[in-house]
Parts: sequence; C-alpha cells; structure tokens
Amino acid sequence: MNYSGLADYRKLLEFGLRKFDTETLNSSIENHTLETNILSQLKKLNNYVFTYYSTNEDDVTYSLEFAIFADFLKPLADILKAKGLWYMSKNYKTNEYDEWFSENHDDTESEVKTISRNDKDKFYINDEPMSWKIHSENTNTVQIKREKYIYFLNSEWIEDSNYKEVDNLFTDLYSNHYHKSMFESLANNVGIITIEDPVIGRETLYREVYTILRDIMNPILYPYIRHSSENRKGRRKRRQTIKRYRRKTIAF
Repeated sequence: MNYSGLADYRKLLEFGLRKFDTETLNSSIENHTLETNILSQLKKLNNYVFTYYSTNEDDVTYSLEFAIFADFLKPLADILKAKGLWYMSKNYKTNEYDEWFSENHDDTESEVKTISRNDKDKFYINDEPMSWKIHSENTNTVQIKREKYIYFLNSEWIEDSNYKEVDNLFTDLYSNHYHKSMFESLANNVGIITIEDPVIGRETLYREVYTILRDIMNPILYPYIRHSSENRKGRRKRRQTIKRYRRKTIAF
C-alpha cells in the first residue's frame, strides 16, 4: 500500500499532542473534558488520530470524532462493525461516504422541565416536532415538554453534519492558520469519522477505540515499537522460566 503523506500526518499528530500540554491547553478543549481521566484518554488517542472532540455532558451514550489517515479508515470501520459500534465517515482520498448503525438510531424519549415563567424566552417553544412545547403552567412556573433523540447519530444530526455534501470537512473543521500548509497538504489524505457506542451508560469507547487504532496503525506509523515494556518483561520472565525448567530437566 502507498502511504504517501504519512510524514505530514506524523507532524499533525505531534501538533495535536502539543495542544494537550498544560501550558498550551486552551479553548479547543471543552470545560467538561478537563476531567483528568477523559483528558488523558483523548491525549492518548492523539498518538494515532487528530481530535479534541469529547462527549457532551448530557449525552447518555459516548461518541467520538476525529481525523485519521485515509488508508486506515476502512480497517477501522470493519472492526467497529464487528464490535457493534456505530459510525459515519468520509474518506477524502477516495471521496467515499460510509455509515453503519441500527434501525433504532432515531429512537426518541420524552424530556420534561419546569422553568420560571421569566425563562420562557430561553427555550425554543414552537410547533416543530422536536421543539419544546408548553405542557402546563401556573402563575410563576411553566412545565415544558419535548421529544428528544436518544442517540447522537440520529438522522437529523447526520443530515446537519454535511459529511456527504461538504467538499472537505478536514479543512473546514480542523484547519489551523498557523500551520496552514500542513493542513492543506493532508486535505486529500485523511478521512473524518464520528463513532458512537449505542450502549447507554457505557463509558469505555475512548479506550476501546485507542486499542483498535494501536493494533491497526502501530506496524505502519510506529514500526520501531514492537512490544510494550510489560510484554517484554513478560517474555523475559517466560524465557527465564523455560531456561530454569530446561536446566532442571537436563540435570536429571
């Protein structure tokens, strides 16, 4: 396979990792993402993909979006399908759009709020199907109700995201004017993917995707990394055990 553009992609990853340094952490990261565990997981992901995305605080499922070197997009998508993880993606090297999710991705649930009458203008109360509507009211408060999507990758969001129509979301979403040449050179060598774990309440998506990316990309992106230190220690220990066993056997 021709991995043309991989050198620039490595530079992009280095740039992404620098953004997670404490001194340079800025508004690219949402406030709720600053929780140490989430921040650590996102930083690790930036060894393989370029992302500052994090699940919103009020979402009931975990989701993730990132830019990835185009040649790794298809292998990633195949594994996501096998694991039952939903996604939508656009490969800007092949100009192919792809999506995979279950029929229930447009399921909704009711949400009810009781608000002060003075706060009515803060909510979009109208006749649109998914908008807030007045459920009941009294002198001081108003109870409003709406139907909301349970899952992030619902048809409305997919349509609004413009994955299918926009020429190149990588330059639209991620371009940095201080590093314009690098982003422009990668524009046709990357893909964008949004992933959702449809299991409500499960919080393992970032770690699971990291493991998938590591297994797919290490042989090409980091060919000099053969085994983790723990694996090396384990192999040494096994070799020592085998040697001791062999010596003992020979002595008999």
